[in-house]
Amino acid sequence: LVEACNPILGVNTCSDRAKRYANKWDGKEVVRIVGEVERLEKMMEKSESSTTAELRSWMRERRDVLKIIHGAKVATPTEAMQDRKEQGGNSEEL
Repeated sequence: LVEACNPILGVNTCSDRAKRYANKWDGKEVVRIVGEVERLEKMMEKSESSTTAELRSWMRERRDVLKIIHGAKVATPTEAMQDRKEQGGNSEEL
C-alpha cells in the first residue's frame, strides 16, 4: 500500500516536484488556493482525452497537495477558536 503525498505531515512519499509545488503554495491565501484547485479540476475535466497520463497524474497530484494545504489552513483557526471557547467556558463556570 502506497502512502499519499502529504506535505503538511512531511511524509517522504512526496516527489521533489510536489515538495517544491507545496512550498510555493503554502504561504498563499486560502482564496487563491481554492481558486487554483477549481482551475485544476476544470482543466482535468476538459482535457481528459487530450492530455498524457503523466500530465493528468501531475494535475491530480497538484490538486491533492493543494487540498491538503487548504485543509491545514482552514483547520488551524477553527481549532484555535474551539480552544478559546473551551477556555472561556471554563472560566465562566468559576
